Amino acid sequence: MVRDTAMHPVRVGNALFGDTDIAGGIPDAFRPQASSGPVFFEGKLIVALSFQDAQALDGDLSGGETLQGIMQLWDCLGEAWLDDGPMLMRYDCHDVVLMDGAPVWRGILDTRYDARLVPGWDSACTAINGSCYLRWKQRCGEVDCSDAVFR
Repeated sequence: MVRDTAMHPVRVGNALFGDTDIAGGIPDAFRPQASSGPVFFEGKLIVALSFQDAQALDGDLSGGETLQGIMQLWDCLGEAWLDDGPMLMRYDCHDVVLMDGAPVWRGILDTRYDARLVPGWDSACTAINGSCYLRWKQRCGEVDCSDAVFR
């Protein structure tokens, strides 16, 4: 059985958990849901589920703090920015996430984690996630990031 599992992981995974939708291979009890904040699954930010149920924030986003830098998801394979993904404004003690140019979440986001576009282990999810390799990267130029220390 160990040999079969190693040689046919997709078939074995689907037999165990099913293959019903874009989150194929994930049992319902463990399937992440869309959230107004960040959604992490298997140690990676899931872009398709994060900041989706968010309302635009009002008021002073900085909270009196200094803007330390702007970060965005960078596709290391395609060497391009993920234009329709979240943008992060990093202040002294908090972060603000923007979606489509509107601020939708305030908190602290650990940008050391990689990101995936969708959750799941089936062939469709693997193909989508395998098409890019997303990491947070500074967007210097919008602000002076030369002395910024990012967590």
